[in-house]
Amino acid sequence: MGIVITVGMEKGGPGKTTIATNLAVTCVIAGMRVLLVDADKQRTTATWAEGRRDKGIEPPITCVEKTGKCGRDIAELAENYDVVIVDAGGHDSIELRQAFAVADLCIMPLRPCQPDVWTLPAMIKLLDEIEERTGTRPQVRILINGKEAPKKVRGEYRETKDTRDTVDLIDKSFGGSMPVLKSMVSYRPAFWRAFPEGMSVIEMPKTARAESAKEEISNVFSEIFNVELASVDQSAAA
Repeated sequence: MGIVITVGMEKGGPGKTTIATNLAVTCVIAGMRVLLVDADKQRTTATWAEGRRDKGIEPPITCVEKTGKCGRDIAELAENYDVVIVDAGGHDSIELRQAFAVADLCIMPLRPCQPDVWTLPAMIKLLDEIEERTGTRPQVRILINGKEAPKKVRGEYRETKDTRDTVDLIDKSFGGSMPVLKSMVSYRPAFWRAFPEGMSVIEMPKTARAESAKEEISNVFSEIFNVELASVDQSAAA
């Protein structure tokens, strides 16, 4: 049986669909059997997958839509895949709760800004309620997404003060209950250029900016699965 990774957050706009689609493609490139589940009624992930299919982009990404009480369906689908990646809605919904409840790992994208950090107490309450009903607390990791790119200081790249302050605030306020992934994703044009093409940044033509985005997604993949991606260069057709 495969693992279920739910990408979701109560607040809209943290980039959950960007993370879910890029992670799905990276997993397929790594040789995994992957199912992408769109559990958001806005259908953004499903629309991306349809565009990818219509353009004939390889490798294909299988995507299904599930709404309402979808937890059991997601768990059953995982029996036929190595990884099921669920894009859950950007608000407190039955889909978000169901997808969190059956997930082996919940990735919560969060922008390095105060309003996004303010949503974390609500997410803790949501996790508490899931644990009360199911007897199991979902494993969660925060992914800093949409941050400023690291700045070069004295010959080495360092995260900006806003990013460092956000991570410190989460650590001090929530401790181990909301651990932050070491790998982070910057706001880079390569992401929003790849998306309407039905692609991931991994598949984008080689440019300095695209290569940085590829490296960041590769690092996220490697940290989640504890394996190194053999190659992030899937731009041979460029």
